[in-house]
Amino acid sequence: MTAAGLGDLRELKPVYLLEGESQALASEAESAIRRACFPGGGEDAGLGRWDGDHLTEALAFLRTVPFLADRRMAVVTLEARPGERGALDPAGELEDYLRDPPPWAVLVLRCPGRAGNRLRSLCEKEGAVVSCQVARTDLPSWARERARARGLRLSPTQAWWLVEACGGEADLVESELDKLSLALEPERPVRDADLREHVFPGPAAPFALADAWAGRDAGRALEGLGRLLEQGADPLRLLGSLAWQVRSLLLYCYLQREGVRSTAEMARCMETSPAGVRAAAARARSFSIPELESALALLADIDYRLKTGQTAPRQALEEFVLRTIDTGGR
Repeated sequence: MTAAGLGDLRELKPVYLLEGESQALASEAESAIRRACFPGGGEDAGLGRWDGDHLTEALAFLRTVPFLADRRMAVVTLEARPGERGALDPAGELEDYLRDPPPWAVLVLRCPGRAGNRLRSLCEKEGAVVSCQVARTDLPSWARERARARGLRLSPTQAWWLVEACGGEADLVESELDKLSLALEPERPVRDADLREHVFPGPAAPFALADAWAGRDAGRALEGLGRLLEQGADPLRLLGSLAWQVRSLLLYCYLQREGVRSTAEMARCMETSPAGVRAAAARARSFSIPELESALALLADIDYRLKTGQTAPRQALEEFVLRTIDTGGR
Protein backbone atom coordinates (compact mmCIF):
# COMPACT_ATOMS: atom_id res chain seq x y z
CA MET A 1 0.00 0.00 0.00
CA THR A 2 1.18 3.53 -0.74
CA ALA A 3 0.59 6.71 1.25
CA ALA A 4 -1.73 8.01 -1.49
CA GLY A 5 -3.63 4.71 -1.45
CA LEU A 6 -4.84 5.26 2.12
CA GLY A 7 -7.40 7.79 0.87
CA ASP A 8 -10.52 7.93 3.04
CA LEU A 9 -10.12 5.06 5.49
CA ARG A 10 -13.34 3.21 6.23
CA GLU A 11 -12.00 0.46 8.48
CA LEU A 12 -9.03 1.07 10.74
CA LYS A 13 -6.42 -1.58 11.44
CA PRO A 14 -4.66 -2.04 14.80
CA VAL A 15 -1.21 -1.23 13.41
CA TYR A 16 0.26 0.70 10.48
CA LEU A 17 3.93 0.65 9.52
CA LEU A 18 4.87 3.79 7.56
CA GLU A 19 8.08 2.71 5.87
CA GLY A 20 10.33 4.84 3.66
CA GLU A 21 12.57 7.88 3.45
CA SER A 22 9.96 10.52 2.57
CA GLN A 23 8.86 12.26 5.74
CA ALA A 24 6.35 14.29 3.71
CA LEU A 25 4.58 11.13 2.53
CA ALA A 26 4.75 9.62 6.04
CA SER A 27 3.12 12.75 7.48
CA GLU A 28 0.46 12.58 4.78
CA ALA A 29 -0.28 8.94 5.63
CA GLU A 30 -0.33 9.71 9.36
CA SER A 31 -2.81 12.54 8.76
CA ALA A 32 -5.16 10.21 6.84
CA ILE A 33 -5.09 7.72 9.72
CA ARG A 34 -5.59 10.50 12.30
CA ARG A 35 -8.64 11.84 10.43
CA ALA A 36 -10.17 8.35 10.41
CA CYS A 37 -9.45 7.92 14.14
CA PHE A 38 -10.87 11.30 15.18
CA PRO A 39 -13.46 12.34 12.57
CA GLY A 40 -15.23 14.59 15.08
CA GLY A 41 -12.16 15.91 16.89
CA GLY A 42 -10.91 14.87 20.30
CA GLU A 43 -7.41 14.01 19.15
CA ASP A 44 -5.83 16.20 21.85
CA ALA A 45 -6.90 13.66 24.45
CA GLY A 46 -6.55 10.56 22.31
CA LEU A 47 -3.25 11.08 20.45
CA GLY A 48 0.25 10.49 21.80
CA ARG A 49 3.77 10.46 20.34
CA TRP A 50 6.87 8.55 21.39
CA ASP A 51 10.26 7.52 20.04
CA GLY A 52 11.23 3.88 19.65
CA ASP A 53 12.86 3.70 23.07
CA HIS A 54 9.48 4.31 24.69
CA LEU A 55 7.35 1.75 22.86
CA THR A 56 6.31 0.18 26.18
CA GLU A 57 4.83 3.52 27.28
CA ALA A 58 3.03 3.91 23.95
CA LEU A 59 1.45 0.44 24.26
CA ALA A 60 0.38 1.16 27.85
CA PHE A 61 -1.28 4.37 26.56
CA LEU A 62 -3.13 2.37 23.90
CA ARG A 63 -4.35 -0.23 26.40
CA THR A 64 -5.96 2.47 28.56
CA VAL A 65 -9.68 2.95 27.89
CA PRO A 66 -10.23 6.37 26.23
CA PHE A 67 -12.09 8.95 28.25
CA LEU A 68 -12.55 12.15 26.23
CA ALA A 69 -12.24 10.52 22.79
CA ASP A 70 -13.60 7.41 21.11
CA ARG A 71 -10.15 6.14 20.20
CA ARG A 72 -6.52 6.22 21.18
CA MET A 73 -3.78 6.61 18.57
CA ALA A 74 -0.07 6.28 19.32
CA VAL A 75 2.63 7.40 16.86
CA VAL A 76 6.04 5.82 17.48
CA THR A 77 9.08 6.86 15.44
CA LEU A 78 11.66 4.10 15.00
CA GLU A 79 15.20 5.34 14.43
CA ALA A 80 18.26 3.38 13.30
CA ARG A 81 20.79 2.60 16.00
CA PRO A 82 24.41 3.81 15.58
CA GLY A 83 26.33 1.14 13.71
CA GLU A 84 23.17 -0.72 12.64
CA ARG A 85 21.78 -0.80 9.10
CA GLY A 86 18.10 -1.14 9.93
CA ALA A 87 15.64 0.52 12.24
CA LEU A 88 15.03 -0.59 15.80
CA ASP A 89 13.01 -3.82 15.54
CA PRO A 90 10.33 -3.96 18.24
CA ALA A 91 8.62 -7.05 16.80
CA GLY A 92 8.92 -9.14 19.97
CA GLU A 93 7.05 -6.66 22.16
CA LEU A 94 4.52 -5.99 19.41
CA GLU A 95 3.70 -9.67 18.99
CA ASP A 96 2.38 -9.82 22.54
CA TYR A 97 0.37 -6.62 22.08
CA LEU A 98 -1.14 -7.63 18.72
CA ARG A 99 -2.41 -10.98 20.02
CA ASP A 100 -5.27 -9.03 21.59
CA PRO A 101 -5.17 -5.32 20.66
CA PRO A 102 -7.82 -3.08 22.25
CA PRO A 103 -10.66 -2.34 19.81
CA TRP A 104 -10.24 1.43 20.29
CA ALA A 105 -6.46 1.51 19.69
CA VAL A 106 -4.45 2.33 16.56
CA LEU A 107 -0.65 2.14 16.55
CA VAL A 108 1.32 4.00 13.87
CA LEU A 109 5.00 3.12 13.46
CA ARG A 110 7.07 5.60 11.45
CA CYS A 111 10.24 4.02 10.08
CA PRO A 112 12.47 6.41 8.01
CA GLY A 113 14.10 3.58 6.08
CA ARG A 114 13.45 -0.12 5.64
CA ALA A 115 12.15 -2.00 8.65
CA GLY A 116 13.38 -5.43 9.68
CA ASN A 117 11.78 -8.40 7.96
CA ARG A 118 10.20 -9.68 11.17
CA LEU A 119 8.54 -6.35 11.90
CA ARG A 120 7.32 -5.98 8.30
CA SER A 121 5.83 -9.49 8.29
CA LEU A 122 4.07 -8.88 11.58
CA CYS A 123 2.57 -5.57 10.43
CA GLU A 124 1.50 -7.03 7.08
CA LYS A 125 -0.26 -9.87 8.91
CA GLU A 126 -1.98 -7.85 11.61
CA GLY A 127 -2.30 -4.43 9.96
CA ALA A 128 -0.82 -2.66 6.96
CA VAL A 129 2.60 -1.63 5.63
CA VAL A 130 2.44 1.75 3.88
CA SER A 131 5.21 2.68 1.45
CA CYS A 132 6.39 6.26 2.01
CA GLN A 133 8.96 6.45 -0.75
CA VAL A 134 9.02 6.93 -4.50
CA ALA A 135 11.24 4.89 -6.81
CA ARG A 136 13.71 7.15 -8.58
CA THR A 137 12.47 6.00 -11.97
CA ASP A 138 8.92 7.02 -11.00
CA LEU A 139 9.83 10.47 -9.70
CA PRO A 140 9.18 12.56 -12.88
CA SER A 141 5.63 11.23 -13.36
CA TRP A 142 5.03 11.43 -9.59
CA ALA A 143 6.22 15.07 -9.58
CA ARG A 144 3.64 15.92 -12.26
CA GLU A 145 0.88 14.29 -10.21
CA ARG A 146 1.89 16.21 -7.08
CA ALA A 147 2.04 19.41 -9.12
CA ARG A 148 -1.50 18.83 -10.46
CA ALA A 149 -2.75 18.38 -6.89
CA ARG A 150 -1.46 21.91 -6.19
CA GLY A 151 -3.00 23.39 -9.33
CA LEU A 152 0.33 23.46 -11.20
CA ARG A 153 0.78 22.26 -14.78
CA LEU A 154 4.27 20.90 -15.33
CA SER A 155 5.39 19.51 -18.67
CA PRO A 156 7.23 16.15 -18.70
CA THR A 157 10.48 17.99 -19.45
CA GLN A 158 9.98 20.41 -16.57
CA ALA A 159 9.20 17.54 -14.20
CA TRP A 160 12.45 15.87 -15.23
CA TRP A 161 14.35 19.13 -14.68
CA LEU A 162 12.81 19.53 -11.23
CA VAL A 163 13.63 15.98 -10.16
CA GLU A 164 17.19 16.29 -11.42
CA ALA A 165 17.71 19.60 -9.59
CA CYS A 166 16.41 17.99 -6.38
CA GLY A 167 18.84 15.10 -6.65
CA GLY A 168 16.02 12.58 -6.90
CA GLU A 169 14.76 13.32 -3.35
CA ALA A 170 10.97 13.22 -3.07
CA ASP A 171 10.81 15.55 -0.07
CA LEU A 172 12.86 18.20 -1.88
CA VAL A 173 10.53 17.93 -4.89
CA GLU A 174 7.58 18.46 -2.52
CA SER A 175 9.28 21.51 -1.00
CA GLU A 176 9.96 23.10 -4.39
CA LEU A 177 6.40 22.44 -5.56
CA ASP A 178 5.13 24.17 -2.41
CA LYS A 179 7.25 27.21 -3.31
CA LEU A 180 5.87 27.25 -6.84
CA SER A 181 2.25 26.90 -5.69
CA LEU A 182 2.64 29.93 -3.41
CA ALA A 183 4.31 32.03 -6.11
CA LEU A 184 2.20 31.22 -9.20
CA GLU A 185 -1.40 31.54 -10.24
CA PRO A 186 -3.15 28.15 -10.25
CA GLU A 187 -4.14 26.28 -13.40
CA ARG A 188 -1.78 28.02 -15.80
CA PRO A 189 1.21 26.27 -17.41
CA VAL A 190 4.45 26.65 -15.50
CA ARG A 191 7.05 28.45 -17.61
CA ASP A 192 10.74 27.61 -17.65
CA ALA A 193 11.32 31.16 -16.38
CA ASP A 194 9.17 30.32 -13.34
CA LEU A 195 11.41 27.39 -12.51
CA ARG A 196 14.53 29.50 -12.83
CA GLU A 197 13.10 32.23 -10.63
CA HIS A 198 11.58 30.15 -7.85
CA VAL A 199 13.37 26.77 -7.88
CA PHE A 200 16.86 27.60 -9.11
CA PRO A 201 17.35 31.27 -8.20
CA GLY A 202 20.22 33.09 -9.91
CA PRO A 203 21.61 33.07 -13.44
CA ALA A 204 23.40 29.72 -13.10
CA ALA A 205 21.08 26.71 -13.20
CA PRO A 206 22.26 23.34 -11.80
CA PHE A 207 22.13 21.85 -15.31
CA ALA A 208 25.08 24.04 -16.34
CA LEU A 209 27.24 22.19 -13.80
CA ALA A 210 26.02 18.82 -15.08
CA ASP A 211 26.67 19.84 -18.70
CA ALA A 212 30.20 21.03 -17.91
CA TRP A 213 30.92 17.82 -16.00
CA ALA A 214 29.55 15.65 -18.82
CA GLY A 215 31.68 17.62 -21.28
CA ARG A 216 34.73 16.79 -19.13
CA ASP A 217 35.53 20.49 -18.84
CA ALA A 218 37.00 20.72 -15.34
CA GLY A 219 37.58 24.48 -15.48
CA ARG A 220 34.02 25.28 -16.52
CA ALA A 221 32.59 22.76 -14.05
CA LEU A 222 34.52 24.24 -11.12
CA GLU A 223 33.61 27.77 -12.21
CA GLY A 224 29.93 26.81 -12.42
CA LEU A 225 30.16 25.10 -9.05
CA GLY A 226 31.61 28.25 -7.51
CA ARG A 227 28.81 30.40 -8.96
CA LEU A 228 26.11 28.07 -7.65
CA LEU A 229 27.62 28.07 -4.17
CA GLU A 230 27.90 31.87 -4.21
CA GLN A 231 24.19 32.02 -5.10
CA GLY A 232 23.47 30.04 -1.94
CA ALA A 233 22.99 26.57 -3.44
CA ASP A 234 23.09 23.73 -0.91
CA PRO A 235 26.29 21.67 -1.50
CA LEU A 236 24.59 18.45 -0.40
CA ARG A 237 21.75 19.10 -2.83
CA LEU A 238 24.24 19.66 -5.66
CA LEU A 239 25.98 16.40 -4.77
CA GLY A 240 22.62 14.63 -4.88
CA SER A 241 21.91 16.17 -8.28
CA LEU A 242 25.22 14.83 -9.61
CA ALA A 243 24.43 11.40 -8.17
CA TRP A 244 21.08 11.45 -9.97
CA GLN A 245 22.94 12.41 -13.14
CA VAL A 246 25.37 9.49 -12.91
CA ARG A 247 22.58 6.99 -12.26
CA SER A 248 20.60 8.30 -15.23
CA LEU A 249 23.60 8.01 -17.55
CA LEU A 250 24.34 4.49 -16.33
CA LEU A 251 20.76 3.40 -16.92
CA TYR A 252 20.86 4.89 -20.42
CA CYS A 253 24.14 3.07 -21.19
CA TYR A 254 22.83 -0.23 -19.81
CA LEU A 255 19.70 0.02 -21.96
CA GLN A 256 21.78 0.83 -25.03
CA ARG A 257 23.95 -2.20 -24.34
CA GLU A 258 20.80 -4.32 -24.20
CA GLY A 259 19.79 -3.09 -27.65
CA VAL A 260 17.21 -0.42 -26.80
CA ARG A 261 17.49 2.31 -29.44
CA SER A 262 14.28 4.30 -29.90
CA THR A 263 13.76 7.44 -27.83
CA ALA A 264 10.21 6.40 -26.97
CA GLU A 265 11.32 3.02 -25.65
CA MET A 266 14.20 4.61 -23.75
CA ALA A 267 11.81 7.11 -22.16
CA ARG A 268 9.47 4.30 -21.13
CA CYS A 269 12.25 2.20 -19.60
CA MET A 270 13.88 5.18 -17.86
CA GLU A 271 10.51 6.56 -16.68
CA THR A 272 11.46 9.99 -17.99
CA SER A 273 10.58 12.36 -20.82
CA PRO A 274 12.09 12.36 -24.33
CA ALA A 275 14.01 15.45 -23.21
CA GLY A 276 15.54 13.40 -20.40
CA VAL A 277 16.58 10.70 -22.84
CA ARG A 278 18.16 13.24 -25.21
CA ALA A 279 20.05 14.88 -22.35
CA ALA A 280 21.31 11.49 -21.15
CA ALA A 281 22.37 10.53 -24.69
CA ALA A 282 24.35 13.76 -25.14
CA ARG A 283 26.05 13.49 -21.76
CA ALA A 284 26.75 9.75 -21.87
CA ARG A 285 28.98 10.09 -24.96
CA SER A 286 31.83 11.33 -22.80
CA PHE A 287 31.95 8.31 -20.47
CA SER A 288 32.30 4.56 -20.66
CA ILE A 289 30.23 2.27 -18.45
CA PRO A 290 33.25 1.42 -16.22
CA GLU A 291 33.92 5.15 -15.75
CA LEU A 292 30.32 5.79 -14.72
CA GLU A 293 30.35 2.80 -12.37
CA SER A 294 33.55 4.15 -10.80
CA ALA A 295 31.96 7.60 -10.49
CA LEU A 296 28.99 6.07 -8.68
CA ALA A 297 31.31 4.21 -6.31
CA LEU A 298 33.17 7.47 -5.64
CA LEU A 299 29.87 9.21 -4.84
CA ALA A 300 29.02 6.48 -2.32
CA ASP A 301 32.41 6.95 -0.66
CA ILE A 302 32.02 10.74 -0.58
CA ASP A 303 28.50 10.41 0.84
CA TYR A 304 29.85 8.26 3.68
CA ARG A 305 32.67 10.71 4.42
CA LEU A 306 30.24 13.64 4.42
CA LYS A 307 27.85 11.94 6.82
CA THR A 308 30.68 10.99 9.16
CA GLY A 309 32.23 14.48 9.07
CA GLN A 310 35.45 13.37 7.37
CA THR A 311 35.23 15.94 4.58
CA ALA A 312 33.59 19.31 3.86
CA PRO A 313 30.76 19.50 1.27
CA ARG A 314 32.55 21.93 -1.07
CA GLN A 315 35.74 19.87 -0.99
CA ALA A 316 33.67 16.77 -1.76
CA LEU A 317 32.09 18.40 -4.81
CA GLU A 318 35.43 19.60 -6.14
CA GLU A 319 36.94 16.16 -5.54
CA PHE A 320 34.16 14.49 -7.50
CA VAL A 321 34.51 16.88 -10.44
CA LEU A 322 38.29 16.58 -10.66
CA ARG A 323 38.59 12.84 -10.11
CA THR A 324 35.81 11.81 -12.50
CA ILE A 325 36.88 14.21 -15.25
CA ASP A 326 40.61 13.56 -14.99
CA THR A 327 40.65 9.83 -14.25
CA GLY A 328 37.12 8.47 -14.79
CA GLY A 329 36.59 8.15 -11.03
CA ARG A 330 39.58 5.90 -10.37
